[in-house]
Amino acid sequence: MKSSTKGLLLSLLVCPGAGHLALKKFIPGVAFMSVAALCIYYLMTTAYTYAMTVIKKIEAEGVILSPEKIIELARFQPTGSQMDWINLATYTLILLWVVSGWDAYRLGNKLDQHNKNDTRA
Repeated sequence: MKSSTKGLLLSLLVCPGAGHLALKKFIPGVAFMSVAALCIYYLMTTAYTYAMTVIKKIEAEGVILSPEKIIELARFQPTGSQMDWINLATYTLILLWVVSGWDAYRLGNKLDQHNKNDTRA
């Protein structure tokens, strides 16, 4: 498999930065992975906090609830600044995935061209 394809697929399907690590570009790979991990951590902790809030509401009712009542308790609209942070983390993660894939493909393509020129000589 060509380096460009390998880098692209790893970055898009595994994690932003995985393609860079496979291409031995460790600093950008770790940088992409670190920022992606921070975004995922924030989104997961926010979801966990919300889930625990819903569970506490359900437990406070003290009886077996109907699905409609659970849905009503689970309705959630984050406040303005919280929604801004959720959006920022989500869009940053999407942008990381796209940029990481593109950059891994670009670096892999350079490596493929270099290897191609070396075999000719």
